[in-house]
Amino acid sequence: MPFNSILFFIFLGVVTAIHFFLKQNQRKYFLIFVSFTFICFKNVESLLLLITAISLTYFLARKISTTLDLFYRKLLLRIGIFFNLSFLFYFKYFETTEGGNFKPETIIFLLGISFYTLQNISYLLEIYSKRLKEIPSFVDYTLYSSFFPKFIMGPITLPQDFIPQISRSKTLYTQIISGFNRILLGVVKKVVIADRLAAYVHYNFDLSDSTTGLTTLITTYLFTLQLYFDFSGYSDIALGSAKMLGFDLKENFNLPLRAKSISEFWRKWHISLTSWITNYVFYPVSFHYRKYKKFGVAIALIITFLLSGIWHGIGFTFVIYALSHAVYMCIEIFTKSTREKIATFFHPKIYGFISVFITFNLVSLSFVFFRATTLEKAWQMITSIFNYTHFIPRNWSLDLFSKLATTGDQESFFNLFISLILGGGFLFFEKQIDRTSISEKLKFTSLLFFVLLLLLFGVFTSQEQFIYNQF
Repeated sequence: MPFNSILFFIFLGVVTAIHFFLKQNQRKYFLIFVSFTFICFKNVESLLLLITAISLTYFLARKISTTLDLFYRKLLLRIGIFFNLSFLFYFKYFETTEGGNFKPETIIFLLGISFYTLQNISYLLEIYSKRLKEIPSFVDYTLYSSFFPKFIMGPITLPQDFIPQISRSKTLYTQIISGFNRILLGVVKKVVIADRLAAYVHYNFDLSDSTTGLTTLITTYLFTLQLYFDFSGYSDIALGSAKMLGFDLKENFNLPLRAKSISEFWRKWHISLTSWITNYVFYPVSFHYRKYKKFGVAIALIITFLLSGIWHGIGFTFVIYALSHAVYMCIEIFTKSTREKIATFFHPKIYGFISVFITFNLVSLSFVFFRATTLEKAWQMITSIFNYTHFIPRNWSLDLFSKLATTGDQESFFNLFISLILGGGFLFFEKQIDRTSISEKLKFTSLLFFVLLLLLFGVFTSQEQFIYNQF
């Protein structure tokens, strides 16, 4: 059931009410049951695959923890990683492509596999390195892997961050209020902003004819905003749902569109994935190539982002999207001293604004490859942006405003204007809004404001699935 559906909120309300009155030793069994029910709502095959992955990973982890022979421990670790990656590659890539074309209907079968695969691998690595001191019970590990608020799209959670919470999890009134506030914020981000922007993004990305460079550039900005509000909205709902059940999950976003560099952007965007791939890929690879100094770091960045692109999906568009960020980061490393000298010529606030502007544009350009269905379409849009002879529209009404608003009527112009105002307003007041969303008090003015936004500007006629559902 989608996180932005009425059915999910009814389900969550019933689960929270029952969980509140259960005894401590009953709660984890109940949460496993409702998590399995949640997964089976899509289909039983998703649950069977999950149980297979859980059982195999847990068995190998116990063997690793009780084995003293280093060679045998490494062998068991490699077997565990191999089987988890085999599940991911087979069921995500080989089963989702047919003649090179993506088959959306297979997403149902692949529910959550990209995310719980990474969690299973992190569990094996934490056991192998002995950073996880105690081996949890099979029941606790099953709940860790299947917990429904984070199952579909994360956030990716380390075992030592989640499993200790199981024995002390309980639902308090203040947690329910805090979780509700966070969920409401997520729904507003998704339904009021992301879904409103989706219509303009779909229309302009799917246009077969060429557009002016300015039109294409603004379209990339709109997709950046859509993706951010869509994914951060999902994360708010996931964190709020977990909070209502007594669990604290890892934050996934921290004002990323205000980042002053690409490295800062990745410390603030999809934080759980960035942390996972940094700890388990970048650090080991950069340590291996440490003798090459900055060039070793560059090699590690390229390998890390390449694997990140492959994780997102099959196709050159995802690879180029990921490698573009590797190039950005490499340039950032090799130009650090030069940029520090340039910064001395500007007022800190002016230099900060310029840095944010450049970072936002670089990120938006990379997202063209993330969103485009084909490499040809992505290249068409990129060349359009940098085609200076056709950058400025000759007819602003027909070549810019009408295309951005999908049609030329007044209603379309008004809806585009409202969407931009809402998105820009949220970004401008984001810090204040975030503070309100984690409050343990139900503030009537904030509640009324969000409800009015939903009633006046929410998109309910066509339910857009969350973008990261495909991953």
